[in-house]
Amino acid sequence: MQHVPEILLALKSDDPEIIERALDDLGKLKYENSLGAILPFLKHHSTAVRETAVFNLGEINNEKAIPYIIESAIHDDESVRMFALLALDHYRSGDILNVLLEEVKRPKISASPKQRAAEQLKNYPGKEAQKALIYLIFNDENPYIFIPAVDSLYSMNDTSLLDTWKEIDSIYSHDYVNSVARQAIRDIENE
Repeated sequence: MQHVPEILLALKSDDPEIIERALDDLGKLKYENSLGAILPFLKHHSTAVRETAVFNLGEINNEKAIPYIIESAIHDDESVRMFALLALDHYRSGDILNVLLEEVKRPKISASPKQRAAEQLKNYPGKEAQKALIYLIFNDENPYIFIPAVDSLYSMNDTSLLDTWKEIDSIYSHDYVNSVARQAIRDIENE
């Protein structure tokens, strides 16, 4: 890992790979001005640099980074959005919940962003998150999405979900999903 003066010098490079390594080092160091040093790279012409920049905004654990990460999660290319969603996992807020709920509704190009949203919705126990997870379980045929959705829904299991779990168990023919649904039903019935 480089020291701060070397990192700041590397950030001035024209080589995207050098910039990415410097951004990763900033994320690990948690330098006092990491936020200010990373922010310009959210607009870089290289998608890989933008991915690395937004990911490291999560690594620095600075609440002031949240609006910038959200901006990337909403408006950037799908691959950058996926890294933004990973970065948001370091934080909790109502604005982040709204981003995750919007991702559930967004047309799917690849599984990654919806998968990240399904994994993170467990951090927001409540009816909105439950409804979004149920929507993914019943409407997405990709196991990379419906399995994390089932796991997240199970983590917030409550009696109001009994009929939902019974319906999941009756319509799915997926060993893992059915086993989680049956366990959820037993948990509720044994309360």
